[in-house]
Amino acid sequence: MKIMRALVKETLSREQIDRLTQDIVDACRTLDDKGAAHGNERAQVKRGTGY
Repeated sequence: MKIMRALVKETLSREQIDRLTQDIVDACRTLDDKGAAHGNERAQVKRGTGY
């Protein structure tokens, strides 16, 4: 992964920001360990705007 962007509301509490930060760190660690999604997994991703 080269770049990750996140849109975050200004009204989030410090606790919510800390949780979001930890979730992102965990996700990056999982990507490092597991690698990118396999083509079959990627095909299952929902890309519509209704989700």
